[in-house]
Amino acid sequence: IISGMVNDGMLMYDSTDVWLTDNLITSHGEAGVRVAGGCGGIYVNVNDIITSKNNFVIDKTKSTASNREVFFNGTIIDGAGVNNLHIVDAEYVLCTGLWSASANENGIKIEKVNRFSLDGASFIFNNELGVSFIDHLHYFFLFSLITPSAHHIIGSLLSQFNPGLIKGIDSV
Repeated sequence: IISGMVNDGMLMYDSTDVWLTDNLITSHGEAGVRVAGGCGGIYVNVNDIITSKNNFVIDKTKSTASNREVFFNGTIIDGAGVNNLHIVDAEYVLCTGLWSASANENGIKIEKVNRFSLDGASFIFNNELGVSFIDHLHYFFLFSLITPSAHHIIGSLLSQFNPGLIKGIDSV
């Protein structure tokens, strides 16, 4: 259990092959987990990351190098003051069985990533904005539950992509 930190509950940068497995991270600080640049091969497996300002942040605040790949598997990110998952800079983010709920702003906020994948075992709901995209990238959603709060954002993006790539989401 990592709890009660003022800034970042867990901070990593210039690291590779990091496994976060079976943790409860509730920092109430700036970020529950911050991947702060130059990281690759970050595996986030079966964690509960809750109630921080931003629960999980991927950025370059501690390194000039971009982050490479971050993999989420069976992880709950819940109850952020701002964003549950905030991707500022990454090459590849794969979400398998991600639960992102009850953020005051975004369930997932994406600023810059080359590839982002959210599979059908993931649930994004009960967030003020669901999923927000700022940068153009390659998205792939496969039968994910994204409730109406995110539905209008994704629906408005369908004109930029082949709608056949996005399953389970109707345009608005």
